[in-house]
Amino acid sequence: MNRYIVGGVIVFVLLIVSLSIFNGDLLEIVDRTTEIEVVDSEIDLGDIFYNIPKLVTFRVNNIGENPLLIEHLEPSCGCVKTEWKREPIGPGNYANIRVKYDAREIGFFYKTVIVYCNIQKRRVRLSIKGKVVKQ
Repeated sequence: MNRYIVGGVIVFVLLIVSLSIFNGDLLEIVDRTTEIEVVDSEIDLGDIFYNIPKLVTFRVNNIGENPLLIEHLEPSCGCVKTEWKREPIGPGNYANIRVKYDAREIGFFYKTVIVYCNIQKRRVRLSIKGKVVKQ
């Protein structure tokens, strides 16, 4: 019976220590968030030609006090490719996110790219829209 009590106390102490370490890490991550401004979060490409990829650039400004870290980008489908410099963006600086749409389907389209970064909301949505037409 005493073994179970001692074991329970040890587990409890380890749990408390783990939670205090985790909370410290969590506070440190929250302290390093920043703020961003996207110049145009939605770009209307209008009419574009079938099978001729279209490249657009989104400008993301770091308007916060800490470096902006773009962790990864998540396009809504395989028809969208993305590029960005994987370096911290200092306060007052900006980064370009390049988005390329392959235009392989005729008709209207609306595609998104989710940007995961160290801001309060954790992510920002960029979008492109337009209509693919025959040449």
